Amino acid sequence: MLENLRTWVFRIIGASVISSIAMSVTLSTKMKRVVSLCCSFLAAAVLLTPLAGMSDASPSLPDLRESASFRASQLEKRNAELRTSIIASECEAYILNKAAELGARASVSVTLGDEGTPYSCSITSDSGGAVKFALSETIEKDLGIPFERQYWG
Repeated sequence: MLENLRTWVFRIIGASVISSIAMSVTLSTKMKRVVSLCCSFLAAAVLLTPLAGMSDASPSLPDLRESASFRASQLEKRNAELRTSIIASECEAYILNKAAELGARASVSVTLGDEGTPYSCSITSDSGGAVKFALSETIEKDLGIPFERQYWG
């Protein structure tokens, strides 16, 4: 709103400067009348510009509600995606930390279920069977991912 007012004031100033230059350059009396008339039209056009923008350009209340509802649903969807991404990242970090505690290097990918809880995971590790077994038990106990949905590579 304030930006529109600022732009309008600058347009008025610009039209005034152009009009005064045109009037000072014009020498003949007959030509000054024509230039004066043109400058008057220019001033009127610049002054009335905000009124022209107020016609049907402003949205109605139902349109605003629909737009707000659509934007809210988009934000809710994006929020759910971010929440899912954060939960998956935290589960992956947890598994990597547990693997490091056991002395193993691993790469992990966690898949979440519909409720946003860990559903399955894919783990690639070069460690032996005892470390894999201990890590697998930790994943089942702490994250609730059973052995059947832990995919080792």
